[in-house]
Amino acid sequence: MALTVPDTSAIVLLNGQAFTGWTHFQITQAFDRATGDCTLRMSPQPGVPLPVKIGDVVQVICAKRPVLTGHVHRIWGEHDDKTHVIQAQIRDKTQDLIDSTIGPKLDVTPPTTMSAVASQTLSAMGLGSIKVIDRVGSAPFGLAEKVSAPINARGLEFLEKWAAKRHSVLTTDGLGNLVIDQNQGRRLAGAYIRCGLPDDPTNNVKKSQFGIDDFNRHNTTAVAGQKSSTDRGWEKLGKGEPQGQGAALSSRYGVASDTSVRPERRRHMRGGEAHSGSSPKESAKWHQNSMRAKSNEYVCTVPGFTTSDGATLWWPGNLVPVYDWAWNINADLLLKEVEFQKEAGATHGASTQLKFTLEDGFTDQASRGGGPQRTSSGPLGESNTTHEPVSPQEMGINDPDTEVDVDSGN
Repeated sequence: MALTVPDTSAIVLLNGQAFTGWTHFQITQAFDRATGDCTLRMSPQPGVPLPVKIGDVVQVICAKRPVLTGHVHRIWGEHDDKTHVIQAQIRDKTQDLIDSTIGPKLDVTPPTTMSAVASQTLSAMGLGSIKVIDRVGSAPFGLAEKVSAPINARGLEFLEKWAAKRHSVLTTDGLGNLVIDQNQGRRLAGAYIRCGLPDDPTNNVKKSQFGIDDFNRHNTTAVAGQKSSTDRGWEKLGKGEPQGQGAALSSRYGVASDTSVRPERRRHMRGGEAHSGSSPKESAKWHQNSMRAKSNEYVCTVPGFTTSDGATLWWPGNLVPVYDWAWNINADLLLKEVEFQKEAGATHGASTQLKFTLEDGFTDQASRGGGPQRTSSGPLGESNTTHEPVSPQEMGINDPDTEVDVDSGN
């Protein structure tokens, strides 16, 4: 496994022109967040004590690829007889989708796709310049899933609700576009993490850490099958539309378990907020895995902006083989967040902080297991005790006419 010198090059464009006044930047992009965030530090320019203004267009390019394209949202500074510090906060164009409301009620007539819902929402908000990139191609919303938004709904909050119904996240691509994505087991070319003994020539980790919690995790999650459509006539649809038959839907439950969590921790979800995919069980599994993904974190810092091939930019949403002797980790993990940092003028003054989570995070499936000579994605720090899942009866699902679909758990 040969190490290649990682690419450390960086360019900052301010209103379309190369900006040489920056001294440092830190950029964060995450798989489950629809906008990236950048803190840009700069020095005053001759005759220009404040080089940037609110609303300026900024693009940052790392290793020849745009990693953030957006606008200046905040400026602050500090001055004394020794220092003059200026900083700006820049966020992707998609930040406008987060901050703004949709406006007069938006109705999208089904059947329709998630991509169409996103495009029509952006158009209604005057944000048509933001492109929608659909990497999932999920099943369309049916006649019983009437897509509707109140006037005061914020754009991203509205779209995230509908994306979750198709087991998808909303993220961005560094160009300010809105990306519909999910964990599909993709891998980055040349990507690996290795932190072995100090004399291991293949080591590429400068430092590492890990953390785990059980906040928002539950032993058992039960999802009701009935959907709470905003269309008052949804239950009156013809028999050819099974999702419009309220009686049938209300008799279905999906149950998923995380047996590493104590049985006292339980969660019930209404169909309107959780039902997605082909079954309530898949929905329950999606929510269980998403919470596990957010509670397990391995973090490391590597030099430069690229993987071991020297050409592929580190980017979230991909699986990477990780070996860390210090934490007894030897598994395929999902890269969920990257943070690029660079000091201006330093040839090798660039690094990337990588945050990983469990391999099956943001899916409705059980772990794929480890690759050759790698473990499965069992997290560190959990008790060796395996708890029994809470039964449907204990969850209050007692009606003999109720159809219960139970996942075997993690």
